[in-house]
Amino acid sequence: RENYDALISYNSMFCREELTFPTLAMSGSGKIHFEEVKRIFVGIEYLCVITLILSCFLIKRKIRSRNIDFLRSASIITVLLPVIVGILCAFNWDAAFTLFHEIMFRNDYWIFDEATDPVIMILPDAFFLHCAVMIILLILIGSLLCMGFRSFFRHRFML
Repeated sequence: RENYDALISYNSMFCREELTFPTLAMSGSGKIHFEEVKRIFVGIEYLCVITLILSCFLIKRKIRSRNIDFLRSASIITVLLPVIVGILCAFNWDAAFTLFHEIMFRNDYWIFDEATDPVIMILPDAFFLHCAVMIILLILIGSLLCMGFRSFFRHRFML
């Protein structure tokens, strides 16, 4: 658990330390891979902060002008990506997992050997499948919330 926590903490945009595992060894290629993963995580975190701020501003502006049709579009668009990704994952998880890594990484350092990078024992393929399912479900819930807010504001503006 300490090794997992160290990896999660390392991937935060607030962490400035090098990655070290309390009880596991790490190869040079494993270190490079985790540095690449951190860049992706930090990029996503910055993107989320920026889009959250912009979204709050734009949503507030749209609601004040009583223009809530954007919620329907946002809901539909938000559903499309996870449904497509979910179908691909359900059809062939191994191929989807490999394709993701081939798109995101320009090397094969993501293919771990448990002898040199035992961290793979606490991050098996099934762990990432569960993460993908959770992300897809959270996006779908967000889409349903958009539809719910649209319905709520529509009734409120009609009165």
